[in-house]
Amino acid sequence: MKNRSYFLFAILLVLAQSCVQSLDSDLDRIIERDDQIIKNFISTNNIQATETAVGFYYRKEVVNDVGNQFANKDIIGIYYEIKTLEGNLIESYLDETKAPRLFYYNEGGIIPKVINFAASVAKVGETLILYVPSYLGYQEFALGQTIPANANLVIRVKYVQAFTLDDVRQIEDELMQQYIADNNLTGFTKSTDGIYIRTTQEGSAGTKEATNGDLIRFIYNFGQLDSTTPLVSSNPNTPFQMTLGLGTNLKFLNLGMRGVRKSQKIEFLVPHNQGFGITIQVLPGAIRKELIDKSLINSNNIARPFEPIIFKAEIVDVN
Repeated sequence: MKNRSYFLFAILLVLAQSCVQSLDSDLDRIIERDDQIIKNFISTNNIQATETAVGFYYRKEVVNDVGNQFANKDIIGIYYEIKTLEGNLIESYLDETKAPRLFYYNEGGIIPKVINFAASVAKVGETLILYVPSYLGYQEFALGQTIPANANLVIRVKYVQAFTLDDVRQIEDELMQQYIADNNLTGFTKSTDGIYIRTTQEGSAGTKEATNGDLIRFIYNFGQLDSTTPLVSSNPNTPFQMTLGLGTNLKFLNLGMRGVRKSQKIEFLVPHNQGFGITIQVLPGAIRKELIDKSLINSNNIARPFEPIIFKAEIVDVN
């Protein structure tokens, strides 16, 4: 029996090693295939581009010799246009009357990740054209006709500037104030933590006010300020529950839920540092939920980075 166990273990080990080798071999083939496709595209179209060790090519469309280099962990603002190598548009965000999209310059800070890699060769104010193999883009991910699987890409990126956390706090606060003004909202008060809070329906008189350690059950939804469609809505038949004060709660819940009562309705405008923190920037944003649903990125990345959210809740009970 003992010998049989050793024999079975040996077979499983060989099979596991074989699977790993097969995956490595598949990846090698994809890299070799896409590298050749990009190389042929550049050659056929007589493009003067610089090859990088990572695998993408780039050329500088707008040069800024006196611009600063970006540093690791900068918060970088960009405008961009993403197309397939065949010229099909995935998304264009080049309108500079709008705020730039922000991402955290670090491994895993943005999808497609080539934009993160390319920041190492860009200076503030420069525009780069990137020629991108699929393994540095969306890889095997596909979304209808918009993004085919294993799509090689051409991306135009303007690296606008680096923002400090203080810059971001000011930008987010201005966005929240503008949201209140544009929608003629009243009753919001700003907490010392930068959260805007208002009650839209008072709680039931004489019921318990929530304090740390209490179990609060509530239904909710939340979304980005520029969209009327919530990112997430809870099931009204199965209220969410949390114990107030736990360190695992989102910060704004511990701060804003103190003192709530049964039947109270509340709204929060929440800056990123009190909400989901620094999340992954996903371009185009329309694929964010799909990536989460397929477990390709963590569900904590549901909101865009460095932007406030609006959170609405109705308290079911406090115990």
